[in-house]
Amino acid sequence: MITIRNYNGTIDELVKNTGNMHYDVTSLVLKKIADNITKKAYESNSSKLRDISNYIYETAEHIDEAWVYCKDKMDCSKHPRIILGFNGSYNELGQDISKASEKDIIILMDKFGDDFLRQADADWHRGAKGRKKLATELYAAANCMYKGRMET
Repeated sequence: MITIRNYNGTIDELVKNTGNMHYDVTSLVLKKIADNITKKAYESNSSKLRDISNYIYETAEHIDEAWVYCKDKMDCSKHPRIILGFNGSYNELGQDISKASEKDIIILMDKFGDDFLRQADADWHRGAKGRKKLATELYAAANCMYKGRMET
């Protein structure tokens, strides 16, 4: 079970709210999570955790590319720059997630994968060229999260 300080919502809500932010902030959050999992991996000498952190870093790179496609071309005003319901630093969030078991972290990765897949499907069906490029990066981000589950 993952316990997040300064957050009263569910993990599903946390994932949805994180994925709904400006993508540059979503990427930052993912990198903080990966940073803290990497620290835990080296402290515990866990190759599985190192692999998990690498998949999360790779996901963040795809989210960075998604940001490139939408930052100047699409209306991002409905997307916040904070995680709704969370009153802490992104590093604290990463620390709390890294304290979870490998199994719980993989479950979290699945949830992020599902959320990025949902967003990708929505953008793909909007049909505009920029939306298809955005959707392609979101599909890649989802696949990175799913690979983390399958290969660890």
